Amino acid sequence: MSLPKQGTPGLSSWPSAQWNTSKWLCVIVYMTMLLQTQAQLYNHHWDKAPKWGWPRFTYWKDRPTYQVRFSDRISLVILNKPNKVINQKYTVIAPSVLIDWSRVLTCYNPFREILRTPALANELVVAFAQSYTLRHVVGVHIAKISCARQVVYLPDDKVKHWHGLDRRNSPIHDLLIMRVEEEFPYPNFSTYYEYSKDIDYKGYGYIGPLWTFLARPTDKPSGVYIYSLGFSKEEMRNYSKIHELYLEHIVDCREYIPQEWGYFICVKNAWNYYGVADGSMLYSRNRLYGVAAFSLWRNKTSLYVFTDVRVYQELTNYTCSEEEFFFPW
Repeated sequence: MSLPKQGTPGLSSWPSAQWNTSKWLCVIVYMTMLLQTQAQLYNHHWDKAPKWGWPRFTYWKDRPTYQVRFSDRISLVILNKPNKVINQKYTVIAPSVLIDWSRVLTCYNPFREILRTPALANELVVAFAQSYTLRHVVGVHIAKISCARQVVYLPDDKVKHWHGLDRRNSPIHDLLIMRVEEEFPYPNFSTYYEYSKDIDYKGYGYIGPLWTFLARPTDKPSGVYIYSLGFSKEEMRNYSKIHELYLEHIVDCREYIPQEWGYFICVKNAWNYYGVADGSMLYSRNRLYGVAAFSLWRNKTSLYVFTDVRVYQELTNYTCSEEEFFFPW
């Protein structure tokens, strides 16, 4: 490389200019590397299900033309272990909902034993509907879990009330918060990610996980929708789809169950459906009011009983959050 001759304009500034160029190249390379390391792990074009060796998910219903699929807000907590009962490579434990950038809310009882075994707990993942083509879900985002905690911890020896056939479920504080290992850049309650006319008219697009708003303590439900795995007419038999059920009759829980059992919302099962699955979500006016705890019969009345999330608002905001001191499972 030849140097400029002495007396050429700019000679004295040449080394400085060369250094500045090198400096900016280093800065650009550094910033690129930094952005890559801090980039969101979420990629809405990537269906992770095949990577796990799982078949195409069928849990989310096909999207009706010109309509929004509310059930896309429902995520699934899955154990990455075979389910020998129905011969699947994985086991769906319960539905859940995303309540902020990286945390989901679900019920606690189905995970009571799993979380006591770290090797088993580490196999839990959350699956979100992320994209669809021609009304069918084709993209499933699977996120690993970094924190899982009962909203109000209650040791078994302090539990006074148990229910279920095996007497291993407790109605008290039946809520669980899980934090996934990544943050979703566009979780939104009502607007689809990359929303366009193609979604309306052609029925395809990318949506990403959707955020659910929790009901506030002052909110009152009126007419409720239940989103659950298993509803199929009078029986809870079809566990490969998320089903929607509308019920009108909210009743006073104090007439049917002891107050010391906890804080609940009770819905009369007027159609005498067979039951309600753990973690079924109770919505009213697009807000989540409850998470299914159990069902019961009282005086020939069938009831669905949901843990009232309004009571736990501050605790759900805190559990497994960045503000909380993290303890391993």
